[in-house]
Amino acid sequence: MKNRLIIFILIMVSIFTGCSGWNRSGYDRLGLNSIIEVEITDVRQNNNIITYTLVNGTDQTIWYGSDFEFERERLGKWYKMESVVDAEVTPELYHLPPNSQEEHQIHLEYWKNAKPGKYRVIKAFMLSQYNEIRKEEEPGNEYYFVSQVFEIVE
Repeated sequence: MKNRLIIFILIMVSIFTGCSGWNRSGYDRLGLNSIIEVEITDVRQNNNIITYTLVNGTDQTIWYGSDFEFERERLGKWYKMESVVDAEVTPELYHLPPNSQEEHQIHLEYWKNAKPGKYRVIKAFMLSQYNEIRKEEEPGNEYYFVSQVFEIVE
């Protein structure tokens, strides 16, 4: 009887933790928001569209792609949201000049289980470095990550 109880408990724990279909975030161990002059602000919801502003308050250009991570908090831990489409992210590289900002959107209909709750968006970016040979700015070699937590309401 005792062995059956232990097996039952192990099965229940594996169902609720390992088989939930939720993938844990890999960003909890990284230095999010380590460059305080680069931030995500003004997160707002209009029906199924989340709009946020990427702000570059540095004296350098920042470089970033169109990709981002969209995560949901559950029981105090962050999990990756799963897209409903297998869309390829284009390899385009954008730049945001010093002391400027730009709006971006998240369309909720492209994400599974996007319902009311606590979420965060994470964008990777690089600071500029000057290329002496080309005599121009280009993306640096180190990635930084900026994030913002927000609520989705009905």
